[in-house]
Amino acid sequence: MQITISDRSGPEREADAKALAAEHGFEWVPRKLRDRAVPHLVLGRELTLHNGSERLRWHPGLLHAIRDAGLNHPWARLSGVEKGDTVLDCTCGMGVDSVYFAELTGRTVVAYEANLPVSLITRAGLRRVGADVEVRFGSSVEALRTMPDDSFDIVIADPMFPRDAGQTTHSLDGLRGLGEAGGFGARWLADARRVARKAVVFKDCEGMPVMGSLAPEETYFRRGRLVVYGVWRS
Repeated sequence: MQITISDRSGPEREADAKALAAEHGFEWVPRKLRDRAVPHLVLGRELTLHNGSERLRWHPGLLHAIRDAGLNHPWARLSGVEKGDTVLDCTCGMGVDSVYFAELTGRTVVAYEANLPVSLITRAGLRRVGADVEVRFGSSVEALRTMPDDSFDIVIADPMFPRDAGQTTHSLDGLRGLGEAGGFGARWLADARRVARKAVVFKDCEGMPVMGSLAPEETYFRRGRLVVYGVWRS
């Protein structure tokens, strides 16, 4: 992974980019020498991932729809979330679900993101808006195995749907293929249920194999959409 700076960046931002490269093992390159054929990070006023013709950056607009839904959103109704609950988000992505739960609970949400550039982009963006989310880089599948029983009240997961799964959220196309694609099987579910005091909620796309293999205790389909939620309660 290469990292560079935007055209109008000065020496201070260049130093920041070089420090980020040294910390995470990226290759620092001057902007004119970047390889457009491979994914690369550009540090400007914000951190942006360039992935072919796509651009991935964090912006507050991502939060509007889920905030407007409030307690009527399936996440809230199915999880039974209450003020003071602790939440583990196994698939952070852009952190939208994590922010939603942090605002509902008034507690810090712990969120795992398996892709390093995405975790850095999201961490920087959420920090900018003061979101109470602790973004951790790493596999939630692996992390769950080491967590004590009843570590959180609620565990959620929303793996990124493949591009051909009938979804219409094109703004997140730059994420597809970058996140944690595997590992959400019986072992993950057993660990998630052990760690969650109240409920585990998994969001999937109707007809995809993961949800079928997990055999949820309850399922909820969003009318007019291909989204399905699976629920397991403690």
